[in-house]
Amino acid sequence: RMPVSENLARSALVRGPQAGVALREGAILMMAVNHPSLIEEDLAAFAEMELPNETLQGLHRAILSVLAVADMSDEQGLRRLLTGSGQGDMLEKLSTLVARSKLWVAMPDAAIEDVREAWRQALHLHHLTRNLKTELRLAESVLAAESTEENFERLLDIQRQMNNVSATEALLDGFGVMSGRATAKS
Repeated sequence: RMPVSENLARSALVRGPQAGVALREGAILMMAVNHPSLIEEDLAAFAEMELPNETLQGLHRAILSVLAVADMSDEQGLRRLLTGSGQGDMLEKLSTLVARSKLWVAMPDAAIEDVREAWRQALHLHHLTRNLKTELRLAESVLAAESTEENFERLLDIQRQMNNVSATEALLDGFGVMSGRATAKS
């Protein structure tokens, strides 16, 4: 066995995909932290989010807990309370992630109108992706149990829908770059 450096051992390559932060979900959480009034506008969709790893789940739970007792319009107060609850490192990690990814709509200085539209789209894509993944697992099970053309076509249809969601997300990822919006302050 080759020795592994400490940096390599901590990397996403070694730890695996669940240890990393999903960009879309990280951006949704940062939009919530930077513009908490959005949560109030769509509390059910935000509260029902299923997140891909424990790190994001922990921040999500902390946001909901803090907002249950705090003012939803006070971004700085929300950040202080989240930092006080042990989420400071995660907030910093996500802030860096959205800045490096040029996701200006997830940054504090983005106009609320732009953030609201991105928030709506990101939540929709998140829920759609989660539902399609569930449907895909079910379709795979059904096809394994009963290999029919109809079941195979259903599986292919779900895969096509997932590809369409990915293509839609790719289109949204580059939004604002040509107008200079992607270089928002970090």
